[in-house]
Amino acid sequence: MQTVRTVATFEGVRELPMAVYPGAIQGHTKQELQQNVEKIFDQIVDGITKPVTGSITAAAAPNPEQLALEGTLDEINAYFLSRKWSDGHPIIPPTADKVREFLKYTDRAAHDVIATLPISYTQATPRNIAVNAIMAGCRPEYMPVLIAAVEALGDPGYDITGLGSTGGYMPFFVINGPIARELDIRSDLPAISHPANAVIGRALGLIIRNIAGFIPGETAMGTFGYILPFVFAENEDVCNEIGWEPFHVRHGHDSASSVVTVGGSGNWGHQSTPTGADAAMLAEYGVREVLRRVIAERSVARRDASGMFSMVITPSVSRVLAQGGYSVQDLTNYWFTHATIKRREYDFRSKYGQSTTPAPTIQSLLDKGAIDPKLFDKEPDDPIPIFQTPDTMHVFVSGDKGRNKYMSFWGPYFKPVLKEIRLPAQWHELMHHKK
Repeated sequence: MQTVRTVATFEGVRELPMAVYPGAIQGHTKQELQQNVEKIFDQIVDGITKPVTGSITAAAAPNPEQLALEGTLDEINAYFLSRKWSDGHPIIPPTADKVREFLKYTDRAAHDVIATLPISYTQATPRNIAVNAIMAGCRPEYMPVLIAAVEALGDPGYDITGLGSTGGYMPFFVINGPIARELDIRSDLPAISHPANAVIGRALGLIIRNIAGFIPGETAMGTFGYILPFVFAENEDVCNEIGWEPFHVRHGHDSASSVVTVGGSGNWGHQSTPTGADAAMLAEYGVREVLRRVIAERSVARRDASGMFSMVITPSVSRVLAQGGYSVQDLTNYWFTHATIKRREYDFRSKYGQSTTPAPTIQSLLDKGAIDPKLFDKEPDDPIPIFQTPDTMHVFVSGDKGRNKYMSFWGPYFKPVLKEIRLPAQWHELMHHKK
């Protein structure tokens, strides 16, 4: 088999001592809690008081062009997997020649800092972004999208640390502007499964693993694991046709600019099928979608809109809503007003569905000033909203043009962050040469 030489190395971190509590603490009695803490008490004391020893898990090459590994494709894949640099799918070895080709598609220097990504606080640079992109199977021209996406991930407004939660939250990315059409990033079928969409999503997943440091089962503790980050474009032709501004324009960007939005979600699952030509009923059906998806006991107290609900609406449903007189703002206001639960129901869900002790009640949140009394100071059987503001809710037009669907995502920690995709000065020449 052919020998391949890679230049990929990722900085490791010294393994810190851990005291692991046995089992699910929330389901234990006080006696079990005391017994289990006693079992690990000495480990806690040692971890706090004794110096950290042991080797670093992976060493960084001092010279970016230094050979890190040489071997067959199978050997390289096995090595990357053993180092936890791979997501388990086969990777393309990042050779020096490939890295140089990818770096042509940005005007940033190879070691410029694009973002410093928690939880490892490693600097993301064009070079290590390119390495992960190559591993994922990306094409070099995807580099401007990836760099902007990494900028968005590193923005403090996004709060990337939420990706380590036991909820198994993952980022998703929406592409607006001419770059989506030029790179064939799809909004219509097969959408997130289209090759361009899929490999960009995989690359960002590898970046989150290898640069940000979120390793499933170690530093990313999703109880049931994670799906790969997904990418889709918004259907701006339909937006313009029905009179809805595209997402990036509603958030202050020029319609001709190319923009990536990073969001967060704890789900990829059932799609609702709002049926008929009655816009009022389709808007009402959206209320049910919000109530089905959002975990109220996690969302009510988020006053600053730091939870993110996203409704992706197919073109056919978007047209009916727009023809019925609904703007995007009308929809989010309607869903905010009508997506409610009883105050008594919130207290029950909070008591038995929260990890905190004591679990918050509506009264305790009112006493702390964490929620608006005008919205939440109600009788036990009165309705209360599951959000504190409609700004938590976001709408995208995408998906199969021939189907009537709502697809919703929700995550409690995130706000959408938008970053403009900047093309290198030689972009048109590079793209013309490829043709």
